[in-house]
Amino acid sequence: MEKLKLTANILFSGIGCQERGLENSGVVDLDVLAVSEIDKEAVCGYAAVHKGLTQEMVNSYSFYPDEEEMIKELTDKNIGFNPEKGKAYNWNRNRKDKEYETRKHWLANRLCHNLGDISRIEALPMADFWSCSFPCTDISCAGKGKGLEESSGTRSSLVWQVMRLLERAVQDDTQPEYILFENVKDLIGKFKQDFEKILAALHRLGYKTYWNVINAKNCGIPQTRERVFIVCIREETGLGRYTFPVSFECSMKVGDILSPGSDISHPIHDKRLVALLDTLAGDGVPSGMALPVVQDIPVNEKTKKKHYSAQRLTPTQCFQLMGLTPEDADKCRGLGIANSQLCRQAGNGIVTNCVQLLGEHLYKLVKDPSFVCTDERMNGKTDVPGICNQMYMETV
Repeated sequence: MEKLKLTANILFSGIGCQERGLENSGVVDLDVLAVSEIDKEAVCGYAAVHKGLTQEMVNSYSFYPDEEEMIKELTDKNIGFNPEKGKAYNWNRNRKDKEYETRKHWLANRLCHNLGDISRIEALPMADFWSCSFPCTDISCAGKGKGLEESSGTRSSLVWQVMRLLERAVQDDTQPEYILFENVKDLIGKFKQDFEKILAALHRLGYKTYWNVINAKNCGIPQTRERVFIVCIREETGLGRYTFPVSFECSMKVGDILSPGSDISHPIHDKRLVALLDTLAGDGVPSGMALPVVQDIPVNEKTKKKHYSAQRLTPTQCFQLMGLTPEDADKCRGLGIANSQLCRQAGNGIVTNCVQLLGEHLYKLVKDPSFVCTDERMNGKTDVPGICNQMYMETV
C-alpha cells in the first residue's frame, strides 16, 4: 500500500501530538520541515519524543556555537516567553547548570527545526500540510474569555498570524494543499462570529473548509474532551467532499490506565464527584488534577452516603489519556523535564487518536476511496486492509 506522503509545518507544535496521530494512522508518511513553538520545555519534549534527544546526546554533541550565539538565537526566536507575564525569558540568568541548559535547549530547537515565535516568522517553508492548534487561553471555558479578535493582542488571536503566513504563501505560490485547525468547543459557541471570520478568510484564500466537533471518548480514549477540528483542502486540488470519522464505543476505561497501588487520596463525596465530572466534561482531564475513580465502594456507615476514591494523575497517565505512550513520558523525563511540565504539556496537546482518524479519512479521500478507516471497521465493516490497528494503547 502506497502511503500519502506529506511534507509539513506544525504550528503551535507542543510535544507533537499532531505528528504522532498522523504517524499512528499507518497511511500517512509525514516529513516535518519546521515547527513553531515558544514553550521551551515543550520544544525539549518534542525533541525527546520525535527526534530522540537525550542527555547523552546533549553532552556528546560536538558542534555547538559559542554560548553567546546560542543565547542570541534562542532570544531572537523568543523561546521561553511567558505569555501570562508578557515577559521574555532571560537566557543569561545565573545558575549552576546554565551551560548544559543552554546547550540542551539550543540543540532541541535545532533538531526540531523550530522557527520560534509565530509573530516573528516572515514565511514558512513550502509544505503540503500545515497543522495549527492555536492557543485556547482566551476562548476556553477555563479562561477569562478575552477572545481572539484580530489585533486584540490575546494569545488566541495568534490564529491571525497563521492567516498572515498563509496569505504570504498564496502570494509566493507556496500554499499547502491541506491545513488542520484545532481548538476548544467554545470556538463555535461564544466565539462563533470569530470562527466564521476564520472560515471566510480561508475561503478567500482558496480553501474548502469542513469542520466538526470530535470527542476523545468516541475515538478510543476514556476522557470527555470535545474539540473543534477544521479540515481545509485547497480548492485547486479538485478533490471531493471530506468526511469526518463517526463515533464508536470506547472499550478502554480510565481504570485501565490507572496504576494499581497508586496514591489514593481521601474519599470524595458524591456531590464533589459530580463537580469534578462537570469539569472533566468541559475541557477534559485537567493536568495534574485528582481524577475521580468510580468504583464499587461501600456506603459510609456514619453518613449513609456513598463515597468515591480519587487519585492524582501521574505524567505517564496524562500522556496515555492523550493517546501517547509511557515510553514517550519516559523520554521526556530522561531529558530532565519536570513532572509538572509533563502534565501541562499533555493537557495542552491534542488527543492523538482524533488526529489519527482524521488522517485516515484524508488518505481515503486523496489516495484510496475503498480504504476502510478504523471508525468504519469499529462500526461493523469487515473488509479492512489489515492496518490501522494502533487505536488502542497498552495499559499500564
